[in-house]
Amino acid sequence: MAHLSVIYCVVVGLALGSLLVVLRPKHRLETQNHTDEDQTYSPNHEAARGTVLIRRQVLRKQTPIPTTVGSTQDEILKDGPSPERSTFFVLPLEIRDQIYEIVMEDLPTRLSINNSTTINHKVLLPKVLPSICFASKQLHQEVVLAYIRRTRFELHHPTSEMLRLLRDFLGSFEDNRGFEAIRMLSFYDGSSMAGINEFVKDLPGLRSVILGMEADDFITGDEPSADSHDDDFSGDFRSITESEIEEYYQLKSFLEVVSTNKVRHMEFSCRGVDRSSHVVTDPGCPFHRVLDEGIKNSPANFTLVLNYAFGDDFGRIHTRYSQLKTAPKKV
Repeated sequence: MAHLSVIYCVVVGLALGSLLVVLRPKHRLETQNHTDEDQTYSPNHEAARGTVLIRRQVLRKQTPIPTTVGSTQDEILKDGPSPERSTFFVLPLEIRDQIYEIVMEDLPTRLSINNSTTINHKVLLPKVLPSICFASKQLHQEVVLAYIRRTRFELHHPTSEMLRLLRDFLGSFEDNRGFEAIRMLSFYDGSSMAGINEFVKDLPGLRSVILGMEADDFITGDEPSADSHDDDFSGDFRSITESEIEEYYQLKSFLEVVSTNKVRHMEFSCRGVDRSSHVVTDPGCPFHRVLDEGIKNSPANFTLVLNYAFGDDFGRIHTRYSQLKTAPKKV
């Protein structure tokens, strides 16, 4: 095993060196040529100077490795590395993917997208993708897919337009590899559950989902009067019915899609006020019956974690606790 570890480290080290060669800008080579040219004068100076000029002309005829300086991203993605510098791509894709992971290990593992975010079908979001993505078209395809696989996409108040733009971005990769690369998703605010359901159906590689909603979404009843005190007021609150939950939020349908789509872990984050906590935490309430119904056909290793947070009307949280739900055992 020790020998294998040494061999693996050597291979990764050589691969990283090859990748640096692929990304090495042309101007650094020319700077070295200038250094050679500026040496102290000798009788052979003119001959040496001629040799340098010839070397420079040869370099200029080669296809340069594009950089982000002075080039648009569209121009960069049209080009590729010269044949002399493409030894990196001789390595197996599995090794290259591990190298990309090393290159991106300092990047955030969560990407927040909201209604004010502009999604581009090539660069996703401005200044998000690592610069290595724009060295060549092949590197763009491979590195971005590696980035998608290791990043949780957090969609806040997802709209049909947001989902459409995200679809366009994922669809820019060949053979649906963009959709297959999504591993982790978070949705906050379930007002667009119908569109979310259709989106999730197209993500065969999805493994982890977080859904965040407000407890008030599942509650109906009278609000406290102006002269009442929150500490003393229990309120005439009740859970909305199962049919209302499905009509408004399609929660059961969402759970059925998620739990049968190879997803192994789902978190449901529910936040509300103290006086209504008893309505959504009661295991026998319509909200919980919908959850139980939605995961009844899920695989045995599927887990649903309910994370509750309750506080006052000013957002100060007093209580946090969790519940765990699993699929019923098949007889």
